[in-house]
Amino acid sequence: MHNKEYALKLVQDKLNGLNNYSYSQIGSLTGYTKTQIYRLSKLLNKKDIDSILVHGLTNKPSNNSPSPKEIEFIKNFKNKYPAISIQQFQDIYHEDIIFNKKWLKLLKKMI
Repeated sequence: MHNKEYALKLVQDKLNGLNNYSYSQIGSLTGYTKTQIYRLSKLLNKKDIDSILVHGLTNKPSNNSPSPKEIEFIKNFKNKYPAISIQQFQDIYHEDIIFNKKWLKLLKKMI
């Protein structure tokens, strides 16, 4: 099991001269490879431990999330077909939007 916080602490101590562990030894103690420990040591030169432990996309939207205009377009499109199931809506969406070039051009203009 990897222990990133412990690995960063050991690497920081190594960089500060507080221990004589090699990168391989730190990797063995924490479950990381020598290369991963070396990469963590480079990160410690740029950032502190707390900022490394926080995921880079925290409090940011996903790269795959739709834009507000896309969401609004889908909601308006779904309102045209209120009594259909999700699967039927998906089929209609793919036929009318994804595979129909006219709709695709319209969608691109709207977004």
